[in-house]
Amino acid sequence: KKSKRRLFTDQHPESQNNHIKFQKKKPVSKSVKSGLIFPVARFQKKMKQERYARKIGVGGAVYMAAVLEYLVAEVLELAGNFTRHYKRVRITPRAILLTMKHDTEL
Repeated sequence: KKSKRRLFTDQHPESQNNHIKFQKKKPVSKSVKSGLIFPVARFQKKMKQERYARKIGVGGAVYMAAVLEYLVAEVLELAGNFTRHYKRVRITPRAILLTMKHDTEL
């Protein structure tokens, strides 16, 4: 007869891998999933709080974060070029203002 009782359960391969099977995955933010730097979850929360629509999906928040991130990158690049041209070290609000006035697309 086989004994149903196992004496060395620690050495059984199933019991060793059992704790690995039920481990939680690390939480991944929506910004990381979408590959953005701007906070997607914060945009979604604010859009829901302001009640722009009855239902707000993640796609809208991702799109809004992506557009704002692109605009900020564009403005900072132009302001950086402006400050480098005038031999400055810091980007000042005046540099941003002058680049915004100078560029017709912005």
